[in-house]
Amino acid sequence: MIETKLKFADDFFTAEEACGFYVTKKRKEVWAIELDLLHEFDQVCRKHGLRYYLDGGSLLGAVRHQGFIPWDDDIDLIMFRADYDRLLKIAPAEFKHPYFFQHAYTDVGYCRGHAQLRNSRTCGALNDEMFKVRFNQGIFIDIFVLDNVSDDQRKVDAQLNELQYYIQLMKRMAPQPIPQPMLIGTPGNKNFRIENLMHVYSLYEACASRYDDEPSQFVTSIAFLGKVESNRLARREWFGEPDRIKFECLTAPIPSNADAILRVYYGDDYMTPLNKSPVHAPVIFDTERSYLEVIASFRL
Repeated sequence: MIETKLKFADDFFTAEEACGFYVTKKRKEVWAIELDLLHEFDQVCRKHGLRYYLDGGSLLGAVRHQGFIPWDDDIDLIMFRADYDRLLKIAPAEFKHPYFFQHAYTDVGYCRGHAQLRNSRTCGALNDEMFKVRFNQGIFIDIFVLDNVSDDQRKVDAQLNELQYYIQLMKRMAPQPIPQPMLIGTPGNKNFRIENLMHVYSLYEACASRYDDEPSQFVTSIAFLGKVESNRLARREWFGEPDRIKFECLTAPIPSNADAILRVYYGDDYMTPLNKSPVHAPVIFDTERSYLEVIASFRL
């Protein structure tokens, strides 16, 4: 495994069985890279007074396992739009190689509705993206953004229709497989094509955050989902001032009413483990080689 700033006890990497699942040494090494990323992210957020929380499976893992769910392989964070926007401005100066703060404005062609912090010396490439995109594919943690959901259903419907329009437009403008030109557009005018994609992305973000200045009961990660799902809809007041709890060898912030959020996300019996695979596409992990080296090795 590559060297990390965060130091780990030797027994951290010992394979073990947890909740009927065998956690391998390799998985522990992936966790170590992600914990190092979380530690770096946490330091930057504390320095600048940015509020964030563990989210999704990471929130569940913190509450139920004091760390990773044994069969999970990533870390999910979430923050309100105001803090997220401040983070976008300071991130380029704060995160230095091998840490890379990735979003649409730092990595051309990366048009997801959230950001990721990656370790560029590693590989965490999604199997279905490995040869289709040019952006950084190091091991990552996810940083999602919370936006208001309007209390007016007509506004919600119009907003979601507009978001889907931008999503489809960005897909048509998105990066092509690596041997092809990076973006669809007028041949020989690459800068023009990139500017157009960035413009559409800025419209997408503006649409997702359209009702952030309106009073609203509920929040969700609209920019990531492109829709509003009942099992991801939480009351704003449930987040509140973060509580810090144990997450493996670190402490990490969770919402003040984590119980209410976890009941919405996972049901009333969320403390009962259910052995499931991660919901995202299969990831090709390598904690010793960069994604560039791994991709090159597949071509030999």
